[in-house]
Amino acid sequence: MMTKSDVLVVGGGNAGFAAALAAAERGRKVVLLEKAQEASSGGNSFYTAGATRISHDGLQELIEFVEPDERHAASEVPAYTPAEYLADLSKVSEGRNDPGLSAVLVNESNPTLRWLQGMGLKYRLMYERQAYRTEDGGYLFWGGLHVGNVGGGKGLMADHRAAAQRMGVEVIYDCAATGLIQEDGRVRGVRYRTSTGEGELRAESVILASGGFEASPELRRRHLGEGWQNAKVRGTPGNTGEMILAALDAGAARGGDWSTCHSVAWDAWHPENESNLELTNQLTRGGYPLGIVVNSEGKRFVDEGADYRNYTYAKYGRDILAQAGSAAFQIFDSSSRPMLRAEEYDMPGVSVVTASTLAEPGPEGRHQSPGAGGNSAGLQCFDH
Repeated sequence: MMTKSDVLVVGGGNAGFAAALAAAERGRKVVLLEKAQEASSGGNSFYTAGATRISHDGLQELIEFVEPDERHAASEVPAYTPAEYLADLSKVSEGRNDPGLSAVLVNESNPTLRWLQGMGLKYRLMYERQAYRTEDGGYLFWGGLHVGNVGGGKGLMADHRAAAQRMGVEVIYDCAATGLIQEDGRVRGVRYRTSTGEGELRAESVILASGGFEASPELRRRHLGEGWQNAKVRGTPGNTGEMILAALDAGAARGGDWSTCHSVAWDAWHPENESNLELTNQLTRGGYPLGIVVNSEGKRFVDEGADYRNYTYAKYGRDILAQAGSAAFQIFDSSSRPMLRAEEYDMPGVSVVTASTLAEPGPEGRHQSPGAGGNSAGLQCFDH
């Protein structure tokens, strides 16, 4: 392991590898530290579907850099303008997004994706998540989120590792940064810990891309509020916030809104529903706009159809967590059940109860069924 580099990147997810590639492209000697072992590396990026929201002019532009697909000829992909992107950011954040950062994100989204594609990352149109079949057999895309990595988050990180190797980036796995080295008012390196001992690495520039604190129950409760210690972690168990705290101790300014987060409907009873390297994001339950969501008393508590799923799914987790038992039930009838996405609702081990009436009890050992809460009569007929 080298003891000094030009650029030292802490964290091996999409952000960390992108920073490392950018520095290596400029001729810098780059070292990247990743807390996890290689087999479980990739941060939260590994657990995603790999979708990336960018502004674009429609299908004819996108096919310039996405992988070929015979379905392109039968596809309609509406343009997604910078103005629409900015409007969506403002809508989902209720106006709390930073104008300057939002402008950078929107204006640089397209060229950045093209740059990553040029570095060897592979992209595709998101047919299974963002397109509906039309009556003439074609595909109509919706919601602005049209492009994703080939192979999802797993493919994203595999491509990043290959690109880093080609560019000469030294990636050190099983190496957790534990603190920052400061000299003359500047950060000059990091202290680290591995399975064989501790040490120091120094660099002209240090980039912290080590994620948030979502895998720390104590920090979740401190910043998000009581009850958040009960949330299930769908992503990496390694994002425990140490380097955020180290940066604050070093005098870094705190930014953003730490009282909110990305939280989704998630399979509550799957036996391996945290940090599942095989299923990654497939335990998401995003079909709720096609049915209703109730708590254990059989009462609705969100507007399932308030907007497209893309604009509500990341905030309804908070509402679910606030219910008794930090859980809820999605209810679909026989007409909507076939419309649910197979990769979320037909996978092996999915938690599902099929019943002829809402009053039937749930499976033994799980939460009380919504019908048992005394409100099943009020749910017999619902115009959604």
